[in-house]
Amino acid sequence: LQAEPLNAAATHLLGMLRYKQGQHQDAISLIKRSISISPIAASYSNLSLVQFKAKLFAEAEESAARAIQLDPQYRKAYVHLGWSLLKLKKSEQAVECFRRAIELQPNSPSNWNNLAIALMDALREEEAVEVLRRALALDPNYVEALGNLGKTLGACGQPEQGIEVLLKARS
Repeated sequence: LQAEPLNAAATHLLGMLRYKQGQHQDAISLIKRSISISPIAASYSNLSLVQFKAKLFAEAEESAARAIQLDPQYRKAYVHLGWSLLKLKKSEQAVECFRRAIELQPNSPSNWNNLAIALMDALREEEAVEVLRRALALDPNYVEALGNLGKTLGACGQPEQGIEVLLKARS
């Protein structure tokens, strides 16, 4: 960076390194600087991730939305936007973001699990059960989806089935 202070990729990479070191404010500053040099979807999406981890949920929402404006096919931006919306108590909007992530990458069990979490947050437990079953059809050993399915079945009045699923998740 000393030799090339306008190198957006190097600035962004340093920002992500600072993020991995837990230095969120430094990471945000560096990624914002890289965006000022070269505004690309991946940088806005990563900025959203770091802002989310720093509990700056409204800012994370804005950054993810900007990433999507720049590249409507950038799946990670929809995931980051969905999680930010959940934290901002905008469950129905989060559902739509996670649905879009699934459209872009339908064979990702984590995309289906994310959608189920948003559906549970929106008190749409029966839909969440079906979505979690879809995630588990893609990866039968996906522990997070198993745990979510167990909890959701319990919330739907099926505690025996929920316990059975939760026991499978523990093994």
